[in-house]
Amino acid sequence: MFDFILILFLSKTVLLTPEFIDINSDEASYVINLKKPINAITSGASIQIDITEMLPKSIKGDIIKARKSVSTIFADGSIEAILSTDNGDISLRYEGGSLIGNDGVRLALYGEKIPTDTDFNLVTLKSSVNLEKVKVYWKNYTK
Repeated sequence: MFDFILILFLSKTVLLTPEFIDINSDEASYVINLKKPINAITSGASIQIDITEMLPKSIKGDIIKARKSVSTIFADGSIEAILSTDNGDISLRYEGGSLIGNDGVRLALYGEKIPTDTDFNLVTLKSSVNLEKVKVYWKNYTK
C-alpha cells in the first residue's frame, strides 16, 4: 500500500533524450550522461524506449498490428539499459514488455530489483537491433 501511495503522488516520467536518437547495433553502446541524477521510488522503475517513429504509419491506433510488429522486430533480451552509479551498475532488459496506445509505442526495460536509495548518473544502452528515431524515458522518478 505504501508503494502505491508513493507512485500515486511522487512518480512521473522523465524524458532522457529530448531529441530523437539512433542506436546502431554495430556500435558497442549509446551513453546518456544525465545532467540531473535519477532514482527510483520503488524497485519497479523502468527505462522506456519510444519506437513509434520506427513503425509503419499504417499500424497507428491498431493495437494488434502494433504488437505483432513489435514482436517481429524485437526479440526478448535484444535491448539492455545499464544504470550506473559510483558504486556499481544495474542492468535492465527488454523481455517483451511494450506499452501501446493511440499516441505511440514504447518498449519497457525492467531489472530484477532496482535500489531505491541510489542516484544514477549515467544510462548506457545496448541493442542488437538498429534503433532509429527513438526517445528514451525514465519511469518512476522522484527528486
